[in-house]
Amino acid sequence: MARLAALSTAGEEVELSNERQVLFALQVARQRVPSVILAVQKGAKPMKLSTFLAIAAVIYGIFGVGELLAPAQFLATMGVTLNEGGQLATRAGATAAIGYAVIFWFARKAEMSAALRAILLGNVVFLVLEIIVLGLGVLSGDMSPAGLPGLVVNVLLLVGFGYFYFKPGALRTA
Repeated sequence: MARLAALSTAGEEVELSNERQVLFALQVARQRVPSVILAVQKGAKPMKLSTFLAIAAVIYGIFGVGELLAPAQFLATMGVTLNEGGQLATRAGATAAIGYAVIFWFARKAEMSAALRAILLGNVVFLVLEIIVLGLGVLSGDMSPAGLPGLVVNVLLLVGFGYFYFKPGALRTA
């Protein structure tokens, strides 16, 4: 696992414990997430579902293409080392991410329907499970805290999919 260090007030490098690394990476991730996504302004209009799905399509597309074309290099940025089998599994998962991107892109103009709500709910379930798996990976040391920005992106996507699925007045399914 990659080690993070910080500078003390005296300018000396100090190695951080695993818990401190996680907290440090969370602070860095929080600074990297655009304030536009995190800020809720008084009187601001909520994002439209079509805009959210377009953003989700781009995010899934970027991750999918990156993991498909260069899985070892892409995941190395998160402190994960892949052997040949890991690269194959990552590429297989990347095809699903690209498929999600296509679904979101073409669903963005659809009217609210049972099918669109199924897409939203499916992603709520997917993201909850992925956040648990990645969070456990960070806590166990299998993934370095450098992967936390990706985890934060998943949390933001979960908030978006959950918002549009549970939004008051949305079409309800059985």
